[in-house]
Amino acid sequence: MLQPHKKGLLLKQLLYHEQVKPMDEVEILDSQIGDELIDKGVKAIEKMTYNFVWSKYTETYTQEVKEAIEKKYLGEEIEDEYKIVETHSIEAELKKMLEE
Repeated sequence: MLQPHKKGLLLKQLLYHEQVKPMDEVEILDSQIGDELIDKGVKAIEKMTYNFVWSKYTETYTQEVKEAIEKKYLGEEIEDEYKIVETHSIEAELKKMLEE
């Protein structure tokens, strides 16, 4: 999710309130950004903008962890479900998205 925040933009996955750091704990690096990258960013924002309804989003992770702990406590088997996370260059992904 891209969203404006104070002096910049935040690019993030959806997080829960307890996972979000206050801005005074976030390191902001000074950098120079060219007009071409700014134009790409604006196009990406326009393409990705939609009305997200927070009330329809529910966090299930905490409940799933509690259930796993309960199963472990009762001696039941817990199925491991690991997903390999791919990493991508933000700039390459932006270029690919704008080409579509």
